[in-house]
Amino acid sequence: EEEKMNISEYNIGGSAPQTCLFVRDSGSGKSIAAANWPKPLHFLSCDGRMGSVAEWHRGTEEITFNIHNGFNSLNEEIDSLESNCPYKTVVLDPITNLSEFLMKYSMSLRGMVEYDEATGQAKKTSKGRKKGQIDMTTVEDYGVEHRGIMEIIGNLKALGQKLPASWIYSARVVIKLSKNKVE
Repeated sequence: EEEKMNISEYNIGGSAPQTCLFVRDSGSGKSIAAANWPKPLHFLSCDGRMGSVAEWHRGTEEITFNIHNGFNSLNEEIDSLESNCPYKTVVLDPITNLSEFLMKYSMSLRGMVEYDEATGQAKKTSKGRKKGQIDMTTVEDYGVEHRGIMEIIGNLKALGQKLPASWIYSARVVIKLSKNKVE
């Protein structure tokens, strides 16, 4: 028989590390709120929007960040935290951008965009189907966002069990459902 717990005895916060998901509209203060968690605190920024945190927490030296613009750099930093995580709180902000990162990563693996090192310019070398100017996804691309997001979250979850840090994920509301009556 399971032992029942009384909710009044549940420790919310305290000194134990926490895992939280902040979900709201863009610009609603998710990052600012996350920056109030125990320091030292580090942002894994997936959109580069750190201005509001810098303004609200100006002078706070124990908040650091790296701006990521793709899956590889984000995944590499998360892997590096396993051997060296000096933070009490790590914020993945926003997790919503992972879908875009993963689609770009998938397309690059298919050879759809390559970079010419000499010129620094991108060149299209499509190996998939085209519909006009747009490269179409293939069966191999199906579910790439889900698998990649699950890998990132799985890695962070494993780190959370291994390292005594709080983990905060922020997510933007992408679609709002309307409950308007149609007459």
